[in-house]
Amino acid sequence: MLDRLSELVTDLGKQLKQRRDSYDGEMPAPDSFGIAADQLAHQYLSDGLQALDLDIPVVSEEDAGSHSDPRPARYWLIDPVDGTASYRGGFAGYVTQIALMEDGAPILAAIYVPVSDELFLAERSSGATRNGTRLFLDKPSGRRRFIDNYPEPRATGARLYGPLGCDGYVESGSLGLKICRIADGTAEIFFKDVVLRDWDIAPAALVLEEAGGVVAATAGTPFIYSGDFVKPGVIATVNPLLAAKIAVELQSVSV
Repeated sequence: MLDRLSELVTDLGKQLKQRRDSYDGEMPAPDSFGIAADQLAHQYLSDGLQALDLDIPVVSEEDAGSHSDPRPARYWLIDPVDGTASYRGGFAGYVTQIALMEDGAPILAAIYVPVSDELFLAERSSGATRNGTRLFLDKPSGRRRFIDNYPEPRATGARLYGPLGCDGYVESGSLGLKICRIADGTAEIFFKDVVLRDWDIAPAALVLEEAGGVVAATAGTPFIYSGDFVKPGVIATVNPLLAAKIAVELQSVSV
């Protein structure tokens, strides 16, 4: 099944990149371009997943009618274009991603990064890979690089850069891609204390967890995929101790 998920996200990602590359410079209507891309990508993944297994429902960012509560015991959770702003702006930080959810947790994940031609895959209890190479976070880098989607740290990221002992900064667009960059060793710290949604997080969370990292809620508690799909933030990092420290610092700036 993971092979078919790989094909779906890769084929879609290449279509999206070709479509974006067909515009040289500024687009005439970037907002409508992004909306059309989201809808195209949603339909492509939904059709492909339904062809794979009709008995597994698809929950998509682009289909409000699929956001049911309680959720199915088993379902596909998809973010057809994670990082739409990057996509329509011509930046590299967008991905297409799928997770298979079972009993409230991701068990399979496929994420494709079209601009850099990277494929991240994960299976619960079987590990994670990038372009076929196993991802491990078993050797601490000694670094504390913070990753976010601005040219430099801003807002809470800027306030906690010093207290967390950060020693470098990486700019990246998509939420899912930022978490994957923790898994592949590009950075060690990512957090957001703003509204996000389960489909932003679940596929990359499985990649990071299978590589040996941690994904948590901003309070330091487990990130829960139940109830409302909207969540108030996330922590993604390389080990539980650092996750706990980030949670403490986030609480200190929220009071």
